[in-house]
Amino acid sequence: MNPFFKNGRPGMQARQQGRIDPQAVSTVKGMISNLKSVSNPEMVINRLASQNPLLGNVMRLVGGRDPRQVFYAECQKCGVDPNEVINMLK
Repeated sequence: MNPFFKNGRPGMQARQQGRIDPQAVSTVKGMISNLKSVSNPEMVINRLASQNPLLGNVMRLVGGRDPRQVFYAECQKCGVDPNEVINMLK
């Protein structure tokens, strides 16, 4: 189960009529911004993953693999252009 995409795949609620949910993108951008300001982002991510089921699902999905490769593979499975997501996060 993909924790990023909608339609049986809870999470970012990303795909809806071929569109990526701007609210989900905004949430992720905020998380990225906050992580840039901490001295140990990995510790923060692990703590949040233990408290937030959605982030915990993401961590299990990655499972020690390269997060970038997992992201691209999941985008492909869900028919999402990964570059579209990346550009929205910039």
